[in-house]
Amino acid sequence: MKTPLSNKSPEMVKTLEEMFPGTIANIRAGKCVNCEKQVMSLGFRNLLSEKEYEISGICQPCQDEIFGTD
Repeated sequence: MKTPLSNKSPEMVKTLEEMFPGTIANIRAGKCVNCEKQVMSLGFRNLLSEKEYEISGICQPCQDEIFGTD
């Protein structure tokens, strides 16, 4: 699994951190950027959910809540 935001440019990462302070620290600590729980302890339902985490840093329960899935 890739680290979230690893495919983003340094400028984009900087902008995200300015807009959402603490995002980078949470990702480095293995925490969800939304709820701040340890991501790996929560697991992912499928490859699509894992890919979403790689893009956004959002854990499975938060993805379910945000995207309205069970």
